[in-house]
Amino acid sequence: CKNRTITGWGAMISGKVHRDKNNIFSFESSFGKGIATYNSDLNGEKYDAIPNPAHDNLLEALQLFNVVGIYEHWWNPKWSSVAFASYSRIGNKDFVPSDMTKSFYHTSLNLIFQPYKKFRIGVEVNYGVKWNFEDQKAHAWRIQSSASLSL
Repeated sequence: CKNRTITGWGAMISGKVHRDKNNIFSFESSFGKGIATYNSDLNGEKYDAIPNPAHDNLLEALQLFNVVGIYEHWWNPKWSSVAFASYSRIGNKDFVPSDMTKSFYHTSLNLIFQPYKKFRIGVEVNYGVKWNFEDQKAHAWRIQSSASLSL
């Protein structure tokens, strides 16, 4: 049994711009090798490193690039909305299985009602597209609602 240590690395830049009290822009971009676990959409897929059959199935770290943009708007003190968009891409290697995720994007839009400071309800629409390394793609839609109460 061979033991080998793989070193990953990553970098992230993020920021927030308050245009005024009702309009907030947020952004984030991350990139690196062996950091897919830190991407919530890829966390369950264990894409930090995969076996390379050409090198005795030793693990190799994969590159990841991710960018996220968020716009939050307060219509009035009780109503708000958030628009969200993200894109992620896994680095291409010739030994990556063809059914593995290569890239995806995700967008969402919501409407939140907060009648009291500690209670809010809302509805959200999500859409996403995912491509694998065979360039097959899948689309997904979701509508969800939520409620939260802070005690």
